[in-house]
Amino acid sequence: MSAINTTFLKNQAPERAHERFLSTFIAFTSITFIALLGGCKENPIDTSPNVLAGANSAGVTAGGATGSSGGEAGVSTGGSGTTAGTGGEAGGGPVSCEQCPEVGAWYRFNTLKVTSLDGNPEHSAIGVLNNLWRTDIGAEQLNVLFEILDVTPELIRVRALNAAGYASSEGGYCLLPYTAIEFEFAREGCDFTNPVASGINIFAGSTNIPKNCSPDLPTPNTIPVRAVTLSGGFSDDCGQIIRGRVPSASIPRSSLEGTCTCLSPSVEACRGLDPSYEDELCGGCNAAYRSLQAQLSIFGELSYGCEADGEPAVCLEGEFEAERLDVAPEVCQGL
Repeated sequence: MSAINTTFLKNQAPERAHERFLSTFIAFTSITFIALLGGCKENPIDTSPNVLAGANSAGVTAGGATGSSGGEAGVSTGGSGTTAGTGGEAGGGPVSCEQCPEVGAWYRFNTLKVTSLDGNPEHSAIGVLNNLWRTDIGAEQLNVLFEILDVTPELIRVRALNAAGYASSEGGYCLLPYTAIEFEFAREGCDFTNPVASGINIFAGSTNIPKNCSPDLPTPNTIPVRAVTLSGGFSDDCGQIIRGRVPSASIPRSSLEGTCTCLSPSVEACRGLDPSYEDELCGGCNAAYRSLQAQLSIFGELSYGCEADGEPAVCLEGEFEAERLDVAPEVCQGL
């Protein structure tokens, strides 16, 4: 073999080896791909929602020691209550309110605010009231609660009542059964509204120091809100009341004139009621209290464009939300 041919073959050997390698690789991958196609089955897409572990754990403690059984008839007793978790229940728990709310469940308002006062959504007093209420709710000095009494596919019957906070250093709250008023809501799935107006009382303060002073009204030391219509909905697992609206409500003029209130964020600054205190408008209260009607009139003369209990009343609109409690609050003793 000539030197030229020998050199040519030496130069061609690596190129032919490379070609043989590519041919073998292509054949192997083709066979493998065909085998995989033949062995594959359709994998359906999982459209179920992701669920975090522990999504149903109980939430933040509302405060207060667990109470003893007993108390006034028809009112459950127990601790001040803990906030229930709001996640759905894995493994076929209640969704879309098909199995809830449950009779005996308790809800505490964690949001309550005025959106229109005296027919005016820009009323200057709205910001003052809402800031005060937000502070009082956070300090457990303003506690509006719903107790579920009856549930059917068409209606939900609840008892709305207030709770008084314990001293600021203790935390927690206890029920005031004398403030209770019932609502009957028409329901459609998770949503509810009351076709017949009802009422609700607003107590703020502690067991020793009410922030509203109205000793001569039928429900003492509360603001009586009347002609109340509510609407809202439950979250899918009924852990929350959401989208709560107060399309209409009113406070009768005589109730405004007969209620004095302490606007201090600190309940201790209100100092409590003094039955011997003499004042034309706020007798039986103390110097820290001022007529509610007079305080609202500071922001402008009231028009009393609504009617409640057969007399002129100040119109209200508002919003609210609430969280379910793990246990029923205890009943106040001696009040």
